[in-house]
Amino acid sequence: MKEKSALNKSTLSKKIGVVLSLFNSDISARLKEGVLSELKEAGVENFEMVEVPGVVEIPLSAKWLFQKDCQAVIALGTVIRGETSHYEACCRLVEQGCMQVQLEMNRPLIFGVLMTENKEQALARTGGEKGHIARTSVHTALKMLLNLERIQ
Repeated sequence: MKEKSALNKSTLSKKIGVVLSLFNSDISARLKEGVLSELKEAGVENFEMVEVPGVVEIPLSAKWLFQKDCQAVIALGTVIRGETSHYEACCRLVEQGCMQVQLEMNRPLIFGVLMTENKEQALARTGGEKGHIARTSVHTALKMLLNLERIQ
């Protein structure tokens, strides 16, 4: 993490939650590997991961993690467009649910849910040429916790 020097022991000791949707399991495996690697690399040891069946289950699980004293939660999953309107419904529900939980709990909920047209786009964003959304989400969570410490 480029800003690691700005992080202090207080920031790194805060509990971070991770909610991982298992739908699209091959992409989920890449998300899991990325978030675990980045947490370790950043020096975060205090975290809890919950795996859920799909993205619609993410907001409630994130709320549960906040209630278990997580100071930030990272939401990870993938929705790939199919032939029905189910894609739009899932995307809308997880987006709105995560925003509602974040505002209600007054803590950062980092939205690392991929919403792609196809599997190739998801692969490009989980370690391919477009980066790694799970790794970026860890950076964002730590930056938000640092900002919160500075504001308070």
